[in-house]
Amino acid sequence: MNVLFINPAEPRCGVSAFGSSCHDILKKSIRHNYTLQSWYDPTMPVEHDFDVAIFNYHNKLFPWLDNDTIKWMGIPCMAIGGHDCYPDFSELKFVLNCDSTSIADERNIPLPRPVKTFAPLPDPEIVTIGSCGFDFSSKNYQHVATYVAQSYDNAKIRLHIPQHPSGEGINNIGHLIQQQLFNLGKPGISVEVSIDFLSDDELIGFLSSNTANVFLYPPFENEKRGLSSVIDKALSARKPIAISDSTMYRHINLEEKFLLSRHSLKEIIEFGTEHIETFWASHSEEKLIEAFDSAVDKCA
Repeated sequence: MNVLFINPAEPRCGVSAFGSSCHDILKKSIRHNYTLQSWYDPTMPVEHDFDVAIFNYHNKLFPWLDNDTIKWMGIPCMAIGGHDCYPDFSELKFVLNCDSTSIADERNIPLPRPVKTFAPLPDPEIVTIGSCGFDFSSKNYQHVATYVAQSYDNAKIRLHIPQHPSGEGINNIGHLIQQQLFNLGKPGISVEVSIDFLSDDELIGFLSSNTANVFLYPPFENEKRGLSSVIDKALSARKPIAISDSTMYRHINLEEKFLLSRHSLKEIIEFGTEHIETFWASHSEEKLIEAFDSAVDKCA
């Protein structure tokens, strides 16, 4: 069947990045043909004939989506939920839940995360710790230096921080971290910050060219938060991952070898990637394609 995959029009957001990553993988399906279109309002022209439509939904990005619009489509529709919110429209056939920890039922279909197949790049000669995400202070980039300094005297920190349309413009983060390292007595640790928006594959390549990657979102306790898309990229990069205990990492943080609350950064790097193999298997491209294909089959 021909499937229309409707993504938000703004590419610089985690929801849109998730949709683009999914579509890159779904193009490999041999059962259905998935076409990506970016919509900013319900009047966007449908350029081809489709049998099923999937909205990659967030209420702030699709404020116009409602039951009338879904009926207007004239074909069975599903929506991806779990990006901090859920589509509650009776006209939808199913909700495809991007929270892979959710429980399946007759209406809710949990999705694996879009973790791409990628051959890891060689480790750099000097220990290099990376992190990435949009320009929000809640990402806690400044704390990366603390963990690196606790384990190493000589290392490199690489941060990729593109600007988000609603971001905070934390352009001085490199200078602040360098000053922090000076105060910690670690002049042998350097900092490199890049801000140009990267494609999916470019971002995965950036993360794979590091020794390890660190992500430090706050706990977000008692908040309805989706899963972090940066973990998809970090899993794809096939390098060690160190994380905080944030609920946005709940799909991987039951494995204590990821946790900086349990281990030093050096220990996490020394663990290697054997413990990550389970996550590569459960979030493989094949598993994602099968989840989408099976949902489309149910709409027939």
